[in-house]
Amino acid sequence: MRRYTIPLLIFSLNIFAVVPSWSQPTNPSTPCIEDFEDFIAFASSFQGRVISINFQPVFDIDSNGEIGFSDFILFIPSFNGEICLSIDSVHIKEQARIEQQFVDEKPQRLTQVKLQFSTSLRPANVDLERNLSIQSPMIDLASGHTIFRPLKFENLELTNLLEGIVDVRVSGLVGDGSVFSAEMWAFGILNAYKTPFGSITLSSPFSPAEATLGLRPFSPADANLFTTGAYPAATALVPASGSELSESDARTELEAFLNTRFSGNGEKESKVQNALRVFSDSATVAKISNPTLRAGLVSLTGTLAEPAIRAVVNRSETVDFGTVVSGDYAELREQVLGGRQGVFDERYRSEAFALFGPVFARLALQEDFSTGQEEELIGAAVLSLVAMQQVLVDSGLALSGSELSRRLNTQMLARLNSGRAAFPRVGIYPVPDGEIFPGGTKFDSFAAVFAPLPSQETQAGSVLKAYLERLVPEGVRLPESPGFDSETLDLLDRYQNVLTAEEMVRVARILKLRFRD
Repeated sequence: MRRYTIPLLIFSLNIFAVVPSWSQPTNPSTPCIEDFEDFIAFASSFQGRVISINFQPVFDIDSNGEIGFSDFILFIPSFNGEICLSIDSVHIKEQARIEQQFVDEKPQRLTQVKLQFSTSLRPANVDLERNLSIQSPMIDLASGHTIFRPLKFENLELTNLLEGIVDVRVSGLVGDGSVFSAEMWAFGILNAYKTPFGSITLSSPFSPAEATLGLRPFSPADANLFTTGAYPAATALVPASGSELSESDARTELEAFLNTRFSGNGEKESKVQNALRVFSDSATVAKISNPTLRAGLVSLTGTLAEPAIRAVVNRSETVDFGTVVSGDYAELREQVLGGRQGVFDERYRSEAFALFGPVFARLALQEDFSTGQEEELIGAAVLSLVAMQQVLVDSGLALSGSELSRRLNTQMLARLNSGRAAFPRVGIYPVPDGEIFPGGTKFDSFAAVFAPLPSQETQAGSVLKAYLERLVPEGVRLPESPGFDSETLDLLDRYQNVLTAEEMVRVARILKLRFRD
């Protein structure tokens, strides 16, 4: 190595204090300046140039704001040394903190990431947006494969570097297994001519599926799977056509459906056989003579609304197809000679039996002939979750294009794109930047659809409590007698314990939803 006097070096440093940090190494065999001669050759290549970006990231080693003799002294020990350090070797993994941000006690689509390093760091005057990145694992809605998406930085003011802390905020939720990457000279080691370089894998409380749900609201790739009320340009709604199921066909299809639901369950045979006994039981047949409707009720076995099966069979009213005047899927009405009857719209006679399960789930909640905003909203919130449980068994239910299928799809879409109290989990109130039908009719949440209805106190029975007991996690206390009220609505926004985040993403894929951007 050639010998250089200290004055010569200081002269060179002072001349080139205004040149930028490099984007390519001078020695192609290493990503960093390899030794002192490389440094001198590199500096000499900038003689006579005046560039506005400061050279400080590389040469102000002690971070005192000046290029001087102390920086040269600190540079000397790095002659022929390793300039780039593995960022993993100076990062204290167990002290990494990943926290979702809240505004007015509401969870946001923002994450604070705080990394603790084992040494003091010094800042750099480089473009941090290009030199730092966090990529989070997500589930691609088109393919179902795990992909990594870069998260946008909301705050890149690294104010705690001297304490060895890199503290940044990103737009989005950081999923478990996310990768934090730093290019060379994004920041350096204080009092040393070294830079952490490379990637760190982050542990996070959010799964990749939860990080995916954090990107909601999702948009439909095919608006024709939903109603014209949500997407006015969609094709007209037409009920399914064809022959109705016979008793034996309904039983056979129900058995196949439940075998799929309980596939892999050690108690599958007993669960399916018990359900088939209920289907053929004389008490069930007396209440629901139509085999399609009866199969629809029994298809609730293993769902949130399984308590509806016994409730409907034990109630006084019979259930059949008929004329529905309310425009709803089904209605509970008073008969001329007294008593009650459950009526499903006769236009739906040829619809798939499993589509009637969610409608029974809601009908079982109704105790009288009047419903207010709260009861309608709670009933629909239950219906939509049960519809998701049905399409997870048979995705064809969502893709048939029939009227009843599209109406249930629309409720599932609205529910998937809602959820405030436990965001990114699903609820009924708005997600951040809420919109339940992107590109369609403007509603900010599932609950907003029901806002025009009058608020009315209506009777709630034991079925509501049975549903809530399945929806809330163990240890959450419920009222002794839950009602159709704001307290129950808050529970529905906060808890949804029957479907995992992974299953919610599967529902989004079945409905052919896409990331909005």
